[in-house]
Amino acid sequence: MMFREHRIREGDLELAKERFTWDGSRPLRVAFSGRVTAVKGPETVLTVAAQLPQMEFSIFGDGDLRERLEASAPANVAFHGHMTFVQWKEYVRNNVDIALLPHPQGDPSGTYYEMMGSGVPVVGVRNTTWRELADREHLGWAEKDAFSIAARIATLTPHDLDLARERAFKIVEPFEVTSARRMAHLADIARSARS
Repeated sequence: MMFREHRIREGDLELAKERFTWDGSRPLRVAFSGRVTAVKGPETVLTVAAQLPQMEFSIFGDGDLRERLEASAPANVAFHGHMTFVQWKEYVRNNVDIALLPHPQGDPSGTYYEMMGSGVPVVGVRNTTWRELADREHLGWAEKDAFSIAARIATLTPHDLDLARERAFKIVEPFEVTSARRMAHLADIARSARS
């Protein structure tokens, strides 16, 4: 049984479905969220931002690379540090058009689902987890490096983002539903163990 790990609740999904999407009339707003450490790929974000100076980039989170990256970041990158999850959800819904999550580490990061559940499509690298979600389920775009990521972001249209959002809303079930399925699954296992 597959469970998609995240903290997006039913009310969050409803708010995300109501949000306006980017229509091309202003600069695209791109955001990275996660630990600002090598396994999450924040250095890739700066490389992409340098190639797309007309777009706005945000980095959410703290970590051992933050000070160095902040000192060398292009002018179109803003560092926001750590936010509570409640603050993060509201900010992302209202201020982010696309997520850039270039994690070299291929763990099944909940941030993919939390961005998608906030109505924000994802561009990432071809790691074990995101490659499958992008290629098999068409939930976003998986690219090989910073240069192909920048090329992909530069060509995305409002229609592309809308399609990715629609697909994501079909697969990101609310946290409450996932938790209930997990508990039912555990109860079934316990019952069968007693039989």
